[in-house]
Amino acid sequence: MEIYGLAEAIECESAYAVAKKVEVSPPVVHEIFGQCLKFICKRDGEAEITKELDDKTKSKCESPLSHRNLGDKIKANSFYVLKQGIKAVKVKKVHFSGAHNAREFKTDSYTFAEIVKPFPAGMNFKLTLPKDSKYISPFKKLGK
Repeated sequence: MEIYGLAEAIECESAYAVAKKVEVSPPVVHEIFGQCLKFICKRDGEAEITKELDDKTKSKCESPLSHRNLGDKIKANSFYVLKQGIKAVKVKKVHFSGAHNAREFKTDSYTFAEIVKPFPAGMNFKLTLPKDSKYISPFKKLGK
């Protein structure tokens, strides 16, 4: 299933991501995931679950908008990926669309990806969080 909404996310054991611009941060400490790598994916991209979590009912981030089924895919103008662990991931240059190249990478441990900036408003995708929700994005919980 393709997912486009603001704050929609995927959680998995392994994921494939591609975007026209990928910025990789040095290892960061996260209060839930521990040490992890952060990838900021900009300029149109997608991330797809390639391996599901062993126990889909156990979500580490408790996001009400998190998808955990094999093949679920987020598509957006901008999204971020948090990969648990500090093992380096190779980011490769690939042909993406038309005359544009992109960068792709695959993760091999617990991965969380969330849409930060969805496609233009003309697509009519809106934030679907309940108003009384106390959910805080894991991206905002990163240690400084």
